[in-house]
Amino acid sequence: MMSGGLVGIISVAPGLDLYHPGLAYLIGMGVAAVAPLVNNLLLKFRLDDAVGAFAVHGFGGFAGLVISGVFLSGYPNMNGMAEISFMGQLGGAVVMASLGFIPGYLVSWALKKAGVLRVPAHAEERGLDLTEVPAQAYPEWSGIYGEPVKAKPVMIAESKATV
Repeated sequence: MMSGGLVGIISVAPGLDLYHPGLAYLIGMGVAAVAPLVNNLLLKFRLDDAVGAFAVHGFGGFAGLVISGVFLSGYPNMNGMAEISFMGQLGGAVVMASLGFIPGYLVSWALKKAGVLRVPAHAEERGLDLTEVPAQAYPEWSGIYGEPVKAKPVMIAESKATV
């Protein structure tokens, strides 16, 4: 639910100072409605995005820039710069996507080749909270829900990472 709100605000950010509130609402709701489909597409291609960051920030930001080019085309810019245009916004979105994707892909590829991209299988199964920080999230609830979880700390650096 919070991802939808975040996608909405990210998608209207490029024109937030210029949009009519009703238009901002429609753009935010429209892009937020499509974001889960983008996340499902990533899953279909077997791309792991555990927190949906690409659907929220990548897709929401890209769509917001392109949509601002549609609705704000011809609007005067500041300090004598060229007016807002669809092609300018689309070009900016492509440049920003390239500057985000290409270095991110290269770093991930290098980490995978080095064998340090993923945590060990046992850490995945237990969860990183219990593996790295052996503490209960809400210890004050132990009186209600039973004893806190006692976890033995496992150092990830000591075990072999699997890719």
